[in-house]
Amino acid sequence: MDTTSLPFQYETTDRCSIICLTPHLAEVNWGDLEQVGTEIIQRVQQKPEPNVLVDLSQLSYMGSSQVALVVRLWKAIKSRNGKMAVQVTHPLVRDVLRIAGLNSLWDITETRVDALRSLGIGPTRRSTIMPIVGVVGLVVAIAGLCIALLNPSLLPPQTLQILRYVAAGVTLFAGVWTVARARRSTRVLGGGMIGAAALLITFQILEQIRVLR
Repeated sequence: MDTTSLPFQYETTDRCSIICLTPHLAEVNWGDLEQVGTEIIQRVQQKPEPNVLVDLSQLSYMGSSQVALVVRLWKAIKSRNGKMAVQVTHPLVRDVLRIAGLNSLWDITETRVDALRSLGIGPTRRSTIMPIVGVVGLVVAIAGLCIALLNPSLLPPQTLQILRYVAAGVTLFAGVWTVARARRSTRVLGGGMIGAAALLITFQILEQIRVLR
């Protein structure tokens, strides 16, 4: 079957359903549109608590029948304590929803990432903050190492030692978190932070052993 000619496309994951309405929906008559709505709702209601992303990014126009379809879906989701987010990219579609007053009822976003985030799925702010924290910790740890090698009298030895361990520890923690929970494109950075932190900690331990001898 040619899915490009269907009025909607349906995707499902463990955490949400994604309903993508296509421009062919405008060609469906009112009676058939009711059946389309029933089919979508039946699929969504198979989830215990339906979380639904309605993707309108393919639409450049949205008529009243299409709006009514999404409203019907939203009511079905709301009745089962689910959540709904709407992805809109075209300004005319956004204006239609705004004029209908639906922008105050729905989470309307421009990207799928933001829509998923509004459903509590996907990367959060921590996904950005933690790698930054790790990089800052790495910079501080390297700075501490440079001070210890080049100008150790700049800071008291014990303070410098604590600073280096804490900074390396922060880097190690942020690296592990990034590898485990951040986006795939950021995990390489997390692995680098883990390796760098391990080297810095190992170097400092060996340095202390040498001093004690």
